[in-house]
Amino acid sequence: MTDADQRGAIGFAEKVLELLDEGRYTATYKYAVLLALIDVCLEHTESSGAPPDMVTARQLADKIVELYWPHSVPFVSRVRAVVLKQNTTGQAEIISAITRFRARHAADPSVPRWESRMRSPEAYEGLVGRVEWKLIEMPLPRLQMMGESCRPSIYEIAWDQRVEQREVTG
Repeated sequence: MTDADQRGAIGFAEKVLELLDEGRYTATYKYAVLLALIDVCLEHTESSGAPPDMVTARQLADKIVELYWPHSVPFVSRVRAVVLKQNTTGQAEIISAITRFRARHAADPSVPRWESRMRSPEAYEGLVGRVEWKLIEMPLPRLQMMGESCRPSIYEIAWDQRVEQREVTG
C-alpha cells in the first residue's frame, strides 16, 4: 500500500467514525447499511483488489436481510417471547417485514435464510424488494447527514430524502 493509499484509507475511516459519532440515529439501519456496504464491497472486489464500481440498493437489501435474519427470532424472556426492538420509537420496519416473512415461510427459528430463500423464492424476492425500498426511502439518503447537511463521502445516490415510491403499471 502506498503512502497516498494509506492516507486515503485513513481519511475514509475518519469520515466513517465521524458519521458514527455525530450522526443522529433512532434505529440500527445506519449501522447495518455500513456493515452491508462493507460486506458487499468485499464480496465484489475484483481479483486485482479493485473495489466494485457500483453497489445496488438490491444488493444491500439482500445483505441487510442476511444481517437482520438472526435478529428477527423472538427472544424468550420470563414474561413472553418478543423480537428485540431495533428502533427507539417502535419496531423497525425491516425487522417487522423479516418477522412476517419468517412467520409465513420459515416458522422454525432454526431455518437458515438460504433455506427459506430456496423454499419460497418469490416471497423472498418480495421481502428483499420491501427492504430495498425502505433503504432507498430512509437510511441511504440520511446516512451521510451531519447535522443539517449531507456530506457524501462513502457513496453517491441519485435521490434525496424527498424520494417517493410510485406504483408501476405495465
